[in-house]
Amino acid sequence: MQLHQRFAASMAASQPEATLALAAAAETVGASVRTDLLLTDSVLLQAQAPWRITLMAVLGSVLAGGALYVLGALLGGLGALPLLANLGLGPLIGNIQAGMHSYAPLLVLAAGVATAPFAALMLLTGLLGAAPLWLLPVAVLARGVRYGLLAWLLWRGGTRFRDWLARYYHGLTLVVALGLLLLAVSLLLLKYL
Repeated sequence: MQLHQRFAASMAASQPEATLALAAAAETVGASVRTDLLLTDSVLLQAQAPWRITLMAVLGSVLAGGALYVLGALLGGLGALPLLANLGLGPLIGNIQAGMHSYAPLLVLAAGVATAPFAALMLLTGLLGAAPLWLLPVAVLARGVRYGLLAWLLWRGGTRFRDWLARYYHGLTLVVALGLLLLAVSLLLLKYL
């Protein structure tokens, strides 16, 4: 949690928007930062500009997701897929890759509500070579829903919602994202079976 405290101190000093973008990027790649808590404090302290602050969190997270996509593409280019195929996973990877090429935006939209599924799916789409042009607007929309809903609730309710959101929002978004992913995968399986 020490990294989170550094970001919180940096936000109080200067440039809260840039710091929030960096915190969102760090959280997306797996650092122990809670961007939702930082965003909560920023929205409550700067009530006149909650959407600008939210946009910076969205952009930081999407850029980190793009970096994970590029990392996955590099791993794919270095031979990770043939290595997995040699381990006997070739047919499974082929089926996942065919589905990913067709439905990656839907899956990213479902996973983007929470951070961990979003990061894992961006890495997987890069590894399997899904088209990045379709993923960018969907990633912005999904991350915008995650951070925008939080900012809107705080903007409308002020400090009444702060403690509840600090306690439950992160877990709630994870449950919603996993539920949406399960629904999307189930619909895909019904279509192909």
